[in-house]
Amino acid sequence: IAGATLGLADLTLVLVVTFLAVGTAYLPSPRAKSICFSIPLPFSAALISSGQSVDATNAIGFLAIWAFVWIAWFLYTKKVWPILLAELAALLFYLMVSYVVPFYVDHDGLIESISFWSAWGVMIPLSLAMIVFLPAKLESGYKSPLPVLLKTLLIFMMVLFVILAKSHMRGFITSFPYVTIFAVYESRHSLYTVARRMPSFIIPFLPVLLFCRYLPEHVGFAGALVASWVCFIPMFILMDRFYTRRDNAILQSLAE
Repeated sequence: IAGATLGLADLTLVLVVTFLAVGTAYLPSPRAKSICFSIPLPFSAALISSGQSVDATNAIGFLAIWAFVWIAWFLYTKKVWPILLAELAALLFYLMVSYVVPFYVDHDGLIESISFWSAWGVMIPLSLAMIVFLPAKLESGYKSPLPVLLKTLLIFMMVLFVILAKSHMRGFITSFPYVTIFAVYESRHSLYTVARRMPSFIIPFLPVLLFCRYLPEHVGFAGALVASWVCFIPMFILMDRFYTRRDNAILQSLAE
C-alpha cells in the first residue's frame, strides 16, 4: 500500500491483536472466547496507532462490527453457508461500510455530531433489547486443532495488512474486527452465544468512546485512555457476571 509506514504503535497493535486472537482460538469455552474478543486492547492500540481523534466513524464502526457477527451467524446457522464464506460476506459488508462512510462523515461538524449520537441511539436500545429478548442456548465449546505457530502467522499477516490501510479507514481502524474474525470462526459451534453476549461489551464501551472523544483536550490522550479503562473494567465485569448468573440457571434447566 503506497505511502504506508509502520511505527511502534502499529507493531504493538499487531502483537496485541495476534495474542488475543490466538487466545480465542485455543480457549474452548464460549464465554471465554466472548471475553477474549471483548477486551478493548485492540481499540486502545489502534487509536494510538491511527493518531486520530474519536469521531462518528468509531461509533458507526462498532455498529458495523455488531452487524458483522450477526451476519456471519445468520448465514452460517440459518442459511447453512460454510463458515469461511459466511465470514467473508460479513467482512465484505464491514469493509464496504468502512470505505463509504468516511466520504460522507467529516471529522467534525453537524453531520459528524448527528452521526455520532445517532449511533448511540441505535446501540443502547438494541443492547437492551438483546438482553431482554434473546434467551440462552446450550452450545458446545471448541478448541482449534491447528498448530499455534501457523495460526499466529495467519493472524499476524491479516492485522498487518489492515494497519497498512489505516489512513482512509479513520475510526474504523479502531473497531475493525481483528479478533472477531477469528473469534467467529473459532466459535462457530457456539456463535449464537458469542453474538448474544455482545451487549456485555458494547454497553461498557460506550463511555470509552465518550472519554476518548472529549477528555484528551483536558487530560491528554493517555489520560483519556486510562480513564476509559477505569470505567470499562468494572462495567464489563458486572455485565459478564449478570450474563453468567442468569444464563447458568437457564442452561442447567436445559441440560436436565
